[in-house]
Amino acid sequence: MKRLKLKIVCAALGLPIIVAGVILWRAHRAENTSAVEAAAASKIAFTMNVVNPVAPVGMDAIATPASFRDLAIFHDLVYLSGPSELLVYDADGNLKHRYRAGLELPSAELGAMSTGVAGGASQSELFIATLGAGLLPYNGRRFRQILPADGALRNTTAVLALSTGRVLVGTEHGLLVYDGRTLAPFDAQLKTDAHLKTSYITALAGVEGDVWIGTLRDGLFHYHAGQLDVLKNALPDPQVLSLALAGGNAYAGT
Repeated sequence: MKRLKLKIVCAALGLPIIVAGVILWRAHRAENTSAVEAAAASKIAFTMNVVNPVAPVGMDAIATPASFRDLAIFHDLVYLSGPSELLVYDADGNLKHRYRAGLELPSAELGAMSTGVAGGASQSELFIATLGAGLLPYNGRRFRQILPADGALRNTTAVLALSTGRVLVGTEHGLLVYDGRTLAPFDAQLKTDAHLKTSYITALAGVEGDVWIGTLRDGLFHYHAGQLDVLKNALPDPQVLSLALAGGNAYAGT
């Protein structure tokens, strides 16, 4: 009888513990599910394709005045991006390659460039922003195209490859982050100022953990030490067109 009473007492004492454990397990599971759902919701759908050159029959090229948007050094060669083509020169100034929009490249204007290694990649790439064709990574042999499913995000206006494998991509509707596998909003990654969701990004500069972000109408943002400073009122003009870093100082062209 005593053993039976002891078993009943133990069962009575253990039941609340079991119930509490089940509640905690369900709460933890719900928290993990919510975190996964939130992460999935923050990701941006995109396609990754290899760019194949197009060779229309009977097409004649028409020379246009030289106009350049950006310059980058990649694999000891000089790359110049312009509205209609990407020109590649060697150190002696000899033209090595010409990649034309609509032929060797997608039909879109070429803009800002940056070099770096995206997450999961084994080699450095040249990242080229375009107006209408998303982002073009180039490894020295072939071009790829990162094309967001949302047409509003295909006008990429700035790009900055960071040492951690993340590539910041400025668009007309905010700042994105490409890590080699996924594409997501910059502010969702950092949980910072909501202005970056819709700001027209014009320029990027800096390193991981210390990034300067120029915009067309919202002035200048500075992300550092896990926080985002809004410097709109500190500028004589909220329209930032270029950024440069030197000697520990940041210079914004307006």
